[in-house]
Amino acid sequence: MRRNHLSAFFCTLFVAWVLCMVPVFASARTCQDCHYGAMYTAGFDASVHAKNGCLSCHSDVTDLNAHMTGHLRPAPVTCGKCHAGIAEK
Repeated sequence: MRRNHLSAFFCTLFVAWVLCMVPVFASARTCQDCHYGAMYTAGFDASVHAKNGCLSCHSDVTDLNAHMTGHLRPAPVTCGKCHAGIAEK
């Protein structure tokens, strides 16, 4: 019986972890479901940043569901996080 409780506990813990990690694993395609203009699709896919994914720059989107329902708006991107030279200008 104790083994069943431990299994249930770890399953619950795993599901909670997965749900918390959803923003980290969100793909550009997830974002492009709503952000579908040329800048977000062809422009992004062809850019040097395409390999990074949207959340590399929009790291303040910590709750994807809140963002997708309009309750969480990301701040403007600050390129200086990765590009120190740009931050100085």
